[in-house]
Amino acid sequence: MCESFQIDIGVLQKSPATVVTRQDVWSIGQPTQRCVFCGANMWMHERLAKRGANNTILFAICCMSGKVTLPLLPVPPPLLGTLLDGDDERALHHQKHIRAFNGMFSFTSMAGKI
Repeated sequence: MCESFQIDIGVLQKSPATVVTRQDVWSIGQPTQRCVFCGANMWMHERLAKRGANNTILFAICCMSGKVTLPLLPVPPPLLGTLLDGDDERALHHQKHIRAFNGMFSFTSMAGKI
């Protein structure tokens, strides 16, 4: 199972310290259902209370039961595709640090003039 840990709530609330010990883990498992409209992976508990035609399970938080349609993402350029899907040293380095790269480049685009 999981190791227990303690949180000193007093540090966060600036009040007398209360120590909370947590030893349990709550897992809802993997998203095993798919939206029939957009194909999004969903958890069973995210379904609508009502069912659709042929007793199909319906979801609304992804595409509003087919009312919202987004275009598919374009295929990335070959170099970017190799970095995203590859298994060589360069691609693995890119995959490991992709969040840092994304954050770094998001700030560089703010300087652009419209």
